Amino acid sequence: MEYRFTMMVDSTASLPEEWHKGKDVFYLPHATVIDGKEIWDNFGKDMPEAEIYAYIRAGGMPSTAQGSQEEIYRFFEESGQKGLDALYIGFSSGLTGTYGTAMTIISELSEKYPACKFMCFDSLSASSGHALLAIYAQEMRENGAGIDEVVAALTERRLNVCHFFTVDDLNHLYRGGRLSKTAAVVGTLVGIKPVLYVNEQGRLVPLGKKRGRRAAMEELARLTAEYIADERAVYIMHGDCLDEAKQLAEILRAQVPDAHIEYTMISPTIAVHAGPGTLAVVFWGKKRL
Repeated sequence: MEYRFTMMVDSTASLPEEWHKGKDVFYLPHATVIDGKEIWDNFGKDMPEAEIYAYIRAGGMPSTAQGSQEEIYRFFEESGQKGLDALYIGFSSGLTGTYGTAMTIISELSEKYPACKFMCFDSLSASSGHALLAIYAQEMRENGAGIDEVVAALTERRLNVCHFFTVDDLNHLYRGGRLSKTAAVVGTLVGIKPVLYVNEQGRLVPLGKKRGRRAAMEELARLTAEYIADERAVYIMHGDCLDEAKQLAEILRAQVPDAHIEYTMISPTIAVHAGPGTLAVVFWGKKRL
């Protein structure tokens, strides 16, 4: 199928390889850095995701790297060579510098290819929230929409994407600078599980805390029931803890019986900061908190 513009989405959206290939959507890999080596998100070809999670569980402390500058450049360069407009739908600028890097590259290449429109769209979203917007854009693209029309629609709906999540190990939030050491230690001792959300600026913000894993799951389900809109698709994202994700689904269905639930494993580059055992719900909401 021929489209009116090309499109690129970050690996952090956790969309399957088949989706990217089948929809002709360019895939921008981010990286987990282990012992100084960049392990790119490339559907497990560098290292299976389960092995990265196991490394973190064993006490490893990897870092992360932005989306590949070379791949960003290649995407826009190849689009320009073909005479096509190009759209990058990016992981929230509140959580990564990749969006800013892409804007710099666009500034350079727009002068080289003035006949082409190159655009970056800040999703202000993470993981499956980012994916919701990418899927919506692709549906419009398949129906013949141009780049301006798609960006306008994404802008209108961006803040209807709701994300709520909880983590299992507070130390990952501490290492990422989102929790004090004292709070992490004390919270761990008494079994505190924080509940967080992604705000209108695309940043992670604490919402509350619950005593125990079950209570945190119940709060995620309650928030979903309160904020979900008429579109009843709910992504349950998990940090390599599918069994607990299924438990969350049972709790959620009790409050939202008509929810259509899909499971997504969180990208390792996000798991580095949130930790294994993270659970999240993402859906189209009435508004973003």
